[in-house]
Amino acid sequence: MALAALFGQALLVAFLLCVVFGRFEGTAGIDPARPVRLRNLLFLTGVSCFWLGCNNSVKEIVKERRIYQQERDNSLIPEAYLFSKLFVLFMIGILQTLMLGTVELQSCEMPGSFTGQIAVLLILSTAGTLLGLGISANARSEEFAVALVPIVVIPQIILAGVVTSLDGISNLLAKFAITVFWGQHALENSLPEVDSIETGFAPKSLTCFAVILLHAFAYLLACWRGIRTTHSFRN
Repeated sequence: MALAALFGQALLVAFLLCVVFGRFEGTAGIDPARPVRLRNLLFLTGVSCFWLGCNNSVKEIVKERRIYQQERDNSLIPEAYLFSKLFVLFMIGILQTLMLGTVELQSCEMPGSFTGQIAVLLILSTAGTLLGLGISANARSEEFAVALVPIVVIPQIILAGVVTSLDGISNLLAKFAITVFWGQHALENSLPEVDSIETGFAPKSLTCFAVILLHAFAYLLACWRGIRTTHSFRN
């Protein structure tokens, strides 16, 4: 039932996005709002994958605090424990992302590179998973971990540069700390030139991937630090 709910979330998001945005085939040069609609759809898809990854993992470590501490006292290797979590959660995230991305992008007939778009969604899901694990490894309780999810995801929405343009401090924050900001630019790079929107900031896809991976590595370090600090698991 739990796995059905996890994969059902991805399909539900895909279905709703398809219902709201419809198909893009044959609207080039006809629908003046097409570039904005494409951008919004990619944004909602990217932030959904990021949120699903974070939501999947945010309770995984903190809920096993007592068991982990007992096993740690009996020579459990923290890195082995972390790897076991990463393997399972990455597999779930990959399946969710493929389901959501394939159903939605194909049904909406999204222009551009399907492979490139799926790759960005997968890396966003992975980063979200690592962020959730970082929270879980350092939270004092399941309730606190869950309460932190909107605190870390909502800024990803506000500062992604899609809801409104960014400048000054907000622009610096987005470039420094907002994973979805870079994911959005990578997704937009996958669109044909006719559907692109000039935003004044156009990083290369390779740069976007590098920054997202850097964020993911920072989240992984936070998680590793949490499980290595044994007192953080003691009541």
